[in-house]
Amino acid sequence: MMIRTLYLLTLLTPCTALAQSCVIDDGIWLQPRTGMVIRNSNIAPCVAEVFTGDKMKIIYTDTDETSIQANELRQWLLALGLPATRITLDKTTTTAPIRLETYHE
Repeated sequence: MMIRTLYLLTLLTPCTALAQSCVIDDGIWLQPRTGMVIRNSNIAPCVAEVFTGDKMKIIYTDTDETSIQANELRQWLLALGLPATRITLDKTTTTAPIRLETYHE
């Protein structure tokens, strides 16, 4: 598991000290669920931040479809080795695409 995590870290773009915000486009749901998702340029900066110790919110609109997608995305990221204690779900009333936000605590 540790070797896989280190390998995945080498695939990620360099991270910055600032928190990131990453928008999930609809195309991500059309791709097979594989470990290569973390190389997706839309989410790689946020995933890198979580691997380095930040926390992540998955922010989604309060509808059935986006609720399912947000939960699926969280489970997917957990299966790839991201710590469960660092990823939370956050409903919003705005109608915007699902986005990931990292933050320091």
